[in-house]
Amino acid sequence: MELHLAPRAISFIYDALILVDQVRMELHLAPRAIAFIYDALILVDQVRMELHLAQGAIAFIYDALIIVDYVRMELHLAQGAIAFIYDALIRVDQVRIELHLAPGAIAFINNALILVDHVRI
Repeated sequence: MELHLAPRAISFIYDALILVDQVRMELHLAPRAIAFIYDALILVDQVRMELHLAQGAIAFIYDALIIVDYVRMELHLAQGAIAFIYDALIRVDQVRIELHLAPGAIAFINNALILVDHVRI
């Protein structure tokens, strides 16, 4: 219910669970870091809805979550800084749309967000 899925959306939930474990390994988290992973999965679904993506857009969302963690580390934020990271990802997509970039232009957007923060500092 938290992810607003139909009761029979088994394949998506399975993919999501695999995704969560891939994210856990990618971020070098212990297998028991369930609370962070749960928050991350909720975040991913919120991002998916915010960006008007289909439930099956797992590959893009996975890349987005990884890039969000790169931004978090680059800005020296704690793993729990989910709210800021969520806002940052939405802002990144707004920048992408404003510059008429394809949804896959994640690397450029990441560099731009880091640059913006350096300018701010």
